[in-house]
Amino acid sequence: EDRSDEAFALFTEAVSLFPKQQETLVRIAKVSCSKLSAAGQCDALLTKLLAEGDFNATVYNFIGTEALRVGQFEKAQKHLEIARQLDPENPMLLNNLALALALVRSQDPNHEYSLTLANSVLSVLPDHPDGMSTRAEVYLAMGRLNEANRDLQVALPNHKSSANVRQLLISVNERPGNKDLAEQHRQILEQLRSTDR
Repeated sequence: EDRSDEAFALFTEAVSLFPKQQETLVRIAKVSCSKLSAAGQCDALLTKLLAEGDFNATVYNFIGTEALRVGQFEKAQKHLEIARQLDPENPMLLNNLALALALVRSQDPNHEYSLTLANSVLSVLPDHPDGMSTRAEVYLAMGRLNEANRDLQVALPNHKSSANVRQLLISVNERPGNKDLAEQHRQILEQLRSTDR
């Protein structure tokens, strides 16, 4: 049952009582990125609150990450870009932004900015599995399969149960000479999905 309209009324009251409470903003962001009936109202309220200027990079990062999680890539990019401007050295923020840009620009042949961000993450956190899998996703979008495969091989030991890493490995290995390996990753992915049900 969709009770998001009731939640919106509570959010509005909470904002009037505690206008700078980040946890309230986080909950509003979750609804704004959902398919619930109050998503549009929450998005408008979120925009109004952000315009007042009382929130920091952490909040913008959360909104962008939540939007990224539910596949709203343009919204994710917008909020993650603002977060990056507020906290340009945060490696996880850079990683999320690089991933959002790679997904937003999947039809755009110019992925250099995404690659620069992914490399920035890895300069701060060398061989970090999340950074490696994000850069692999950028390389894959660029058609640079060997580099994507290299990064995925580094990420795999720490992400054996990641459906995303397995899907990327399938994509990288769907070429002559590697189809058996792609099939092995496909079988593992199916096992992962069946245990999630």
